[in-house]
Amino acid sequence: MSHTMNIKVNFSDRDVLQTACKRLKIDFKQGSFALFSGRVEGVGIFLPGWRYPAILKEDNTLFYDNYGGKWGDIIELHNLEAYYGVEKAKKEAQMQGYKYYETQSDEGYPQLVVQL
Repeated sequence: MSHTMNIKVNFSDRDVLQTACKRLKIDFKQGSFALFSGRVEGVGIFLPGWRYPAILKEDNTLFYDNYGGKWGDIIELHNLEAYYGVEKAKKEAQMQGYKYYETQSDEGYPQLVVQL
């Protein structure tokens, strides 16, 4: 049986989230979206291989239904979280005038090195 998960996330900067989505070639748009259990208003994030979009509401609650991995691999959400973190850190570093460069972890996730 499926049920919709809702978790609090720190995708507080929608511009940065959009940048991370573009970088990962993930569709991102505002609207009303269907999940298995009903419709949810917010920002739809169409993760690769997911049957339903993850939906981010204004209060940063993320709704998704991946049916325990049968309708989408949770690693795709974790990947987006990693890229969001890097893009947010890049934005903050730029605002402070710091130089930075990006690398990858052994697991393939992006890492940011900020030069203070």
